[in-house]
Amino acid sequence: MKCSGCSLEGDKYTLFNCDSCGITKCKECGNFTASEEKCFALLKRKVILYCPQCREDTGNIDTLMQKNRKLKQEINILKENKTSHQKICDENSAMIKTEDMKTYIISLEEKIKNLQKDSKTNEQQNIEYNVKLKQKDSENNNLLAKIDQLKDTLEKTQLKYRNTQDECDKLKEKMTI
Repeated sequence: MKCSGCSLEGDKYTLFNCDSCGITKCKECGNFTASEEKCFALLKRKVILYCPQCREDTGNIDTLMQKNRKLKQEINILKENKTSHQKICDENSAMIKTEDMKTYIISLEEKIKNLQKDSKTNEQQNIEYNVKLKQKDSENNNLLAKIDQLKDTLEKTQLKYRNTQDECDKLKEKMTI
């Protein structure tokens, strides 16, 4: 195996595959802590491994949701203050006109719609990612079960070999007597 960042060669204890995109990274290129590195090396680990890019992509969903909430709050405040702003606009020509306020509110609502679309797209991508992750977990569990079966078969074969070897030794002793 090779690190996709620095081409370092290694094994499953020094190089790790991202559970999201499958890219192989070493400890340094993946910015993994020593405790993460120990967890990732375990065969039956519960910790999900994300490479730096996938960590960043996952964080973008939260950022979009926060921006969406802030814009909704701004719109609500603007709507509540709409009547007072209209009076000020009528009284003072230097103040923002009602039409400008409406245009601003419409532009904010449009921004919210776009953020909601982005949020839905990210939610769909997150759902697809989780489905893929569950498939990978299932595949890993199947592979672990196969490894356990192979270990059992190996132990049985080694036992049979030792028994056969013992029988051969006994036959040799009888033949020499």
